[in-house]
Amino acid sequence: MIKVGILGTGGYVAKELIRLLLNHPDCHIECLVSESSEEGKNIGEIFPTFRKLINKNTTKEFEALFDCEAVLTSKPDDNSIKNVPILVEQRCRVIDLSAAYRFRNAHVYETTYNRSHTSKELLKEAVYGLTELYGGKIKSAKLVANPGCYPVSVILACAPLLKEQLVDPDDIIVDSYSGVSGAGADPKPYSDYLFCELMGNLKPYKVCEHRHAPEIEQELGSLAQCKATMTFVPHLAPLKRGILSSSYLKLEKSGVSPSYLRDLYADFYKDKYFVRIMKPKEAPSVSNVAGTNFCDIGIFSDRRTSRVVVISAIDNLIKGAAGQAIQNLNVMFGLDETSGLVGVNAETPANMLDNITIEKLLK
Repeated sequence: MIKVGILGTGGYVAKELIRLLLNHPDCHIECLVSESSEEGKNIGEIFPTFRKLINKNTTKEFEALFDCEAVLTSKPDDNSIKNVPILVEQRCRVIDLSAAYRFRNAHVYETTYNRSHTSKELLKEAVYGLTELYGGKIKSAKLVANPGCYPVSVILACAPLLKEQLVDPDDIIVDSYSGVSGAGADPKPYSDYLFCELMGNLKPYKVCEHRHAPEIEQELGSLAQCKATMTFVPHLAPLKRGILSSSYLKLEKSGVSPSYLRDLYADFYKDKYFVRIMKPKEAPSVSNVAGTNFCDIGIFSDRRTSRVVVISAIDNLIKGAAGQAIQNLNVMFGLDETSGLVGVNAETPANMLDNITIEKLLK
């Protein structure tokens, strides 16, 4: 059994990590490290869902992670910049779920997040953790930088077109719609996430300035082997979880038929279990991926404007975070990529977040 430690235990993603690991046949949760007020509590007190399923207290002892073969870090960037180098030095294999190591260029990170990066040397070692694209490198990686949730949905949607250089890399437009769990268990300002503000409403935020845009451009540019530029508009949807992204790309070649495009995607992802290509004229929906590690992709061709419209759907907490991390862990340790990630009932997540009380959201 692989001994796994989790750093950060109070958020939605940490809960999903624990839930998935409890069902993993080859992993054992060795320790749960919390540097917050949750320290010392039984995980069943923090998340009542886990009562009788796991009897383990959180600890404040960071050194407890040193005995783990794999460490999943579910903390903000500044914490990862400080602690991940220590874990790597202790020969733990780390999957970091923050943005701290996603960028190959430290200057881009510092400009995007308005924060200095004090462990730049690890940026060269870190492997971007989108398994479908970098599985070969992830196998031997010491440090995997788990992608952001929006980037997972957009990069997987656009990758075949950029890789085959069928579209203009300077003319990419993306609309994305996310459930509110993407803001975390303690969103600020919380008033934007109140039931009265969200129900029956749909609104954009951080228009053309979301921090995930440079991350997406980095990966699409790498696929196209040139600079990629996009206009990215995220929206807040009245959903607990899920992301739906619509990507609009300009074809650079004429005579590209819808059937050719679908065949291209089917071939590109033929060996990628967690990507499902929709039937012709079929669009993905959030409800069909909720609670799963799948990314559903539908491809549409607008011949009048010579644009391709690619629609993708993921569960932001699973394929966009915890599930992607477990998928990477599987590859790193030579396990079946699907281990611990299949058979997740899409209907089960409805009450997964009910332990996060109104008081906690508003404190």
